[in-house]
Amino acid sequence: MNFGKASVFIAVFVGAIFVLWEFVLLPMIDPAPGSGRTRACHDETSSPKSRISACSRHIGDNDPPSYGLEAVLCARAKAHVDDGQPDKAKADIARVFAMYPQSSCANSASGRMFLAEKKYEQAMAAYTKAIEGDSTSMGLWHQRAMARLQMSDREGAIADLRRALSIDPAFEASRRELKKLGVER
Repeated sequence: MNFGKASVFIAVFVGAIFVLWEFVLLPMIDPAPGSGRTRACHDETSSPKSRISACSRHIGDNDPPSYGLEAVLCARAKAHVDDGQPDKAKADIARVFAMYPQSSCANSASGRMFLAEKKYEQAMAAYTKAIEGDSTSMGLWHQRAMARLQMSDREGAIADLRRALSIDPAFEASRRELKKLGVER
């Protein structure tokens, strides 16, 4: 084999590897929330409509189950809730539960939806299931506290807010809520 044929072979081989990586393997890998590919989807400082649009670019109707797809569907469900579209949120949540029946992120998205619908007992139950799957998320503890407050469970809310702050002492949302309740950390 001379250098011309070897160069063509190497170029074709590298191209095939790139296509395999970009269009087959990479979509199956869990893109971490906040990674370059899905950052705009998970950025809750953006408008709900822009988050929905960003997430939708990463979701196909026939995508195989993956934790990356789970994260993007959950982020889009939360954006739908924030945009006042609970039916669309329910569809994304149902799709995640079909893939992963014990999904912590789908339970979190359900909790958010129930809070928005003022179904506080269901919100608390959903956040409790989410916490069972991920007890290190200060946001889950904080959100469950918000549901507890709506149900007049002040002591339970205080305990959850303190738990959130034990995970991250700088978590400002929980600090503010405890201050509103007149409670020292």
